[in-house]
Amino acid sequence: MPCPPSLPLHYGGKVEHWIGIGLLWSTSLKLHLEKLWLHRWWRIWSLALLAPCVLLVGATCS
Repeated sequence: MPCPPSLPLHYGGKVEHWIGIGLLWSTSLKLHLEKLWLHRWWRIWSLALLAPCVLLVGATCS
């Protein structure tokens, strides 16, 4: 199964890169929502949604 065409080719489908983006995004989201009671739910949902994407990219593009 080929990689989705929307993935940048120069990243080479490196799982570490996408995990890094996910961590940065989660950290940024946490900082922005630090004062809100929803921030824990958003982090849980973001990780729950990110994990299958990371696994899919790693499985199809490695």
